[in-house]
Amino acid sequence: MTRTSQRTPRRTRSRGSDAVRATVLALALAMAILTFGPSRVVAPSASADSLPTASATASATASATDPAASPTTSALGATPTPATTDPAATGTPSPTSTSTPSPATTVPAATGTPSPTSTSGPLPDPAATATPDPLPSPTPIPGPITTPSPAPTTALVAGHVVLARVTGSPSAATYLAVDARATGASPFQTFRVRFAITNPGDADLSLSPRLEFRRQGDTAFTPVPEKATVAVPVHVEHEWVASPGGGTQTGPEGAGISTGDLHTCSDSSLTPSAGHHSMTANPDVTLTVPAGSCTEEEFTVGLSVDAQYLTGYELRVTDAGTALSGEHPAEIDLGPAPAVRLSSGQRQGARVGAAPSSASAYPILQGGSASLGGLQVQVSAPVMAATTGATATAGVSTVHGPYSLSSDQCATCHSGHTSRGANLLVTSGPSSTLCFTCHDGLGASTDVRTEYALTRPANDAATRAYFSHDAISPSSHTLASQEEFAGVLNRHSDCSDCHDSHQANGSSPSAPLTDATQTPAVPTGWSASGDLAGISGVAVTNGPAGSAPAYTFLDGLAKPVTHEYQLCFKCHSGYTQLPAPIPGKPSTDETDTAVEFNPNNPSFHPVEAAGTNQTAAMQSSLDGTSPYKLWNFTVGGTVRCLNCHASSTTPDTTADPGAALQPHASANRGILLRNYQDRVLATTDARYSSGDFALCYVCHAEAPFANESGPGSTTATNFNLHGLHLTQLQGFGSGGTDIDTPGAGQGNAVCAECHFRIHSTSEKVGAQQVAGSRLVSFAPDVQPVVPGGTLSWTPNSTGGNCSLTCHGEMHKGLGYTS
Repeated sequence: MTRTSQRTPRRTRSRGSDAVRATVLALALAMAILTFGPSRVVAPSASADSLPTASATASATASATDPAASPTTSALGATPTPATTDPAATGTPSPTSTSTPSPATTVPAATGTPSPTSTSGPLPDPAATATPDPLPSPTPIPGPITTPSPAPTTALVAGHVVLARVTGSPSAATYLAVDARATGASPFQTFRVRFAITNPGDADLSLSPRLEFRRQGDTAFTPVPEKATVAVPVHVEHEWVASPGGGTQTGPEGAGISTGDLHTCSDSSLTPSAGHHSMTANPDVTLTVPAGSCTEEEFTVGLSVDAQYLTGYELRVTDAGTALSGEHPAEIDLGPAPAVRLSSGQRQGARVGAAPSSASAYPILQGGSASLGGLQVQVSAPVMAATTGATATAGVSTVHGPYSLSSDQCATCHSGHTSRGANLLVTSGPSSTLCFTCHDGLGASTDVRTEYALTRPANDAATRAYFSHDAISPSSHTLASQEEFAGVLNRHSDCSDCHDSHQANGSSPSAPLTDATQTPAVPTGWSASGDLAGISGVAVTNGPAGSAPAYTFLDGLAKPVTHEYQLCFKCHSGYTQLPAPIPGKPSTDETDTAVEFNPNNPSFHPVEAAGTNQTAAMQSSLDGTSPYKLWNFTVGGTVRCLNCHASSTTPDTTADPGAALQPHASANRGILLRNYQDRVLATTDARYSSGDFALCYVCHAEAPFANESGPGSTTATNFNLHGLHLTQLQGFGSGGTDIDTPGAGQGNAVCAECHFRIHSTSEKVGAQQVAGSRLVSFAPDVQPVVPGGTLSWTPNSTGGNCSLTCHGEMHKGLGYTS
């Protein structure tokens, strides 16, 4: 904490007036001595405004000898007043009340002991502190009274806390009562935590707010990370706000808290001061707390998958790691885990290796069983052993089958006579209703239910803002047949559209999941993982660049899906009827991915084949580091759709690009693995933030884009002005922030302005002449130099040149070198 100012000491009274009062005081004391004879005399406490009383005299003496008897109290916590000393001996001023300072007063020569003005505390026994004086002597008239400046209070105080639950789209916060703990929380929920910070002293102080946490019962606090981290239960979290173009987008990194929005500053002796709210950074920006004021510091935090049920966590704010006095941690308690949901007739299994009991062990004579999470799974209506002690026999390799016709494991999902849903399923509605009975983190190894419980905005078809594959509401189609997908308009997805429950592997330890792998020698994309076994898809035969391919339906049986992207093409290509473009909103177009990933295009993300940019600079970019780096690819390899489109909860420690990634739901629009800002441009004064382009940095090095030192400082790109465009354009341009508006743009650029279609350059917008290499195609806000003219970019062997207008800056044949 740093002292930034100091108040002017209060003006002292006139010496003449004080001298008269001191004379009266001395005469009164002498008369008392003559009247009552020799006695134990205490030093009286004199006030500049009134004569002392007996009780005031005793209280003042106690204050001088016992520092604890006179604490200085702030709005939200108590700070003890330091012990006083004799000013005449040490030159140290005697502290007074922090609310109304009174001048210190010298005392008669009879005792020579100063008596500070008491602010609080019990009155002590005068006999316990008095000094014997058997022979009273005349009391001399005291000299001029000295009024030293009060000692400033320098410590900030952390007082009350307020928690709020953040829900809805855009985020809405419901604040709890002051100092109330949050109960019944669960993983993936978001909270705000707000701390009262007071400065009862006489100097402005600065605070570097750092949020820390600990599990209840632990002693040490740990800084809260800025993003979800493996084995850490909390992290600083983004919030969502309404997007100017409709839908939602990630909110600002921080926001001010006005004095009218303070929740805890109720002490009238303290002046309210504006606070700050952090939604990405920890520590937050430095906060100045004026003298005699109360303010608030707030953080938005998310509970991660590692937050444990039936466990409490405490949060506190520190000054860059230094604890504040009056600390009052916020408390968040998680409730119990969801109860196991068993279908009718199903019985809870017995733990493997445990002694059987009549209440829990149900051995099966035929069919099979599997161990999931240490539990021996048993199905509904089991065939009981005819004799005591009979054991189960394992006749299958997976929980889902296939089974023999005489096996009753089928009854777990199907009921031949009393089915409630299509395909003789025991549940009605979407197939997820049945799938979630096991895939909830308690039964099956994959917890899909939690993915759909992830805090995220709702899908908005009107703005093409999708955050999940919609498997929750009922679908109008039941089978992934060729006829349905050739012209289906219903964009709903169901579990059975992507998974064949009878053939998908990975359901038990005896049949582990087959991960996706990259085809060797000549890369043609990544293979379909085991959880896509038996599902239908679409194969393509590509033609010239930008042309639609020939499609072949794969039924999953006679013609199996061999590559992961073939499943995606079933819904996201011209094989089906894609939604029509929204006029004036090219950024919302649902493009034909089969056309975009055609290896004959000038450039593309390498899904079906290795990319066209085989340069050393590209390999350097793939080898480089970033805060979000997950994968290490090469220019001669390919990538999966799931390397970009997967849950936002994917751990940062994931290193295998062929792992079982889940594209069910994400907190990022487009079901993106990490955040990517592409529809809303930066504001004129917004600084560069790596989190805006976290998706890019999953594969690519950050250095060329975050570089603020000018061109030429890095070779990890073929365009040495990336850093200039992303970090040094504050104040340029006066357009809006909608990327679909011609002429928009202000401040720093975003990646999407030059790489508008990140799948490939096959579907450019408007009249622009670009080579199509290096994924360069311009967004609608970028305009020609001359209205009605043609926007162009021409690369060459040493660099290239641009003819366009962007962010109000005219590039008329502007050249650059690589």
